[in-house]
Formats: sequence, C-alpha cells, structure tokens
Amino acid sequence: MSFLLKGQKEDLLELATELRLEATVDMTKPMLKNLITRSAGYDEEDTKLMYEGIVEERKERELFEERKERELLEERKERELLEERKRQDNLELEKLRIEAQIGLNQEMLSRNNRTPKCRPGKRISSSECRPGEVISAVNAVRVIEFLQSISECRPGEIIPSVNQ
Repeated sequence: MSFLLKGQKEDLLELATELRLEATVDMTKPMLKNLITRSAGYDEEDTKLMYEGIVEERKERELFEERKERELLEERKERELLEERKRQDNLELEKLRIEAQIGLNQEMLSRNNRTPKCRPGKRISSSECRPGEVISAVNAVRVIEFLQSISECRPGEIIPSVNQ
C-alpha cells in the first residue's frame, strides 16, 4: 500500500477513475490512498499492477511529448538557419549588384572624360562617335549657329530662330 503514496497525485487520480471511484482534484494523496484502499473489491496486487501500468503510460506520454518538442525545436532552428542563409544570400546579391553598378558608372565616367572624336564642323562617320558624343556635337553646332545669329543682329531686331 505504501507504493500509492510514493507516486504522483495525477497517477492516483487516474487509478481512482479506472476503479470507478469518485475522486476530485482537490483531494490530497493520503485521501486518494484511503479512497482506493477502502473501496469495495480492493485487491492490493491488482491495484499495484494497474498503478504501475498507469505510471508507465504517463512516462511514455512524457517521453513522446519531450521527443516531439525536441523535433519541433530542431525544425524551428533549421527554418531559422535557412532564413538566415537566404538573408545572407540576398545581401550578397545586392552587394554584387551595387558593385556592378559602380563599375558601370565608373566606366561611363571614364568614357565621358575622354576627348570626344566628334567636334562641330568635323565630318566623320557616326560609327566613329559614341552616342553621347553625336548628341553633344549636334547641340554644340546649334549653340554656335545661335551665337552667330545674335552677333549679326542690330539692337531692336528680332533674333532669328535656329532650325532645329
């Protein structure tokens, strides 16, 4: 009978329920022990076997729950690692994009700092000029024509427009 007091209260409550005894959660362990041992048809050996089975089932449930909790924790850690790797990959990709853009910008700046092959009044084929040089050469011709037309005007005259 002393085995009943060594166990957990929840095990005693379950034993009392299986023996079809009216037990409540507010009962103490000694009260539950007395309820079980004084019940009609009490057999110490049968009760001990039932109690050991209840304890074994509870321990198996606890082990299962611990294992399940560990698995969930491992899955969460794996997800977090995967998300962190994804963030790192995205940062690396963004870094490479920025470096590529910087390289492109530097290349464009170095091209713009070169002396253009196209100059106003110089006849060359468009294949010799870069696109930006052709446009700036055309604009330079227009500015020169406009300045020449202004210099030819007398005060009060309307300035002629330059053909566009």
